[in-house]
Amino acid sequence: MKSIEEIAISYTDAAIAHYESTINGDYKKANKAHDKVVKCYKELKSIGEEGLNAIVELLNHPNHAVQGWSATHSLFIKPERAKLVIMDIIKNGDVHNSFNAKMVLSEWEKGKLKVNF
Repeated sequence: MKSIEEIAISYTDAAIAHYESTINGDYKKANKAHDKVVKCYKELKSIGEEGLNAIVELLNHPNHAVQGWSATHSLFIKPERAKLVIMDIIKNGDVHNSFNAKMVLSEWEKGKLKVNF
């Protein structure tokens, strides 16, 4: 069984790979990386509070792509903290990360954001 730290590292690596693949227009790699982030999220969530805390801790990661993924998932765990990170990405992120953050926050505020995995 993988440790929480190992799963969090896989989550981080996949979030960065998803961003890079998306920017490079490689949808096949982006889709695989997306699936890996989702898998890691499920694994961390299934562990319970310690796993959820690991997701929240990733809000502190220096990479906006990692922050964006963890903020999206953290909205359901620590919404106020996650919203602060999302607002920072909107203000300071590149075009891609900023746009994603705007869409996540918009859907969250409308009550339409679903993370059904």
